[in-house]
Amino acid sequence: MKSILFVTVYTLSTVRLISLILAQPIGVLEIGELRHRIELGLSQTYGQQIGSFRLQQAKPGYAASGVIVAKFDDGLAIDITPCSEPKTILTFIMPYKDTQISEAECGNKSYPRRQVVQQ
Repeated sequence: MKSILFVTVYTLSTVRLISLILAQPIGVLEIGELRHRIELGLSQTYGQQIGSFRLQQAKPGYAASGVIVAKFDDGLAIDITPCSEPKTILTFIMPYKDTQISEAECGNKSYPRRQVVQQ
């Protein structure tokens, strides 16, 4: 009887641990790698070095619009403050819905504005 209880508890613990690992918010990217890709994307998108940015992750049901600055295997990062600094970057992890909505006009430059909804 004790061995059956032990196996049951061990199995439930293992299943819970696996579900926590699979639900990690930034997917396969480490936070350092994610920040590095976003820094590169910001400088490529805007043609200049961006000093600092605030990084947030979208929660289910969250919707935002902005300029895509990085894409990765399981998600994307958008700049929700395209015409101002400091930058606020929001990451979306699949599943999400991404649609072109307009252009962000910043001075004499324009950037494609996307609306992204976290599923």
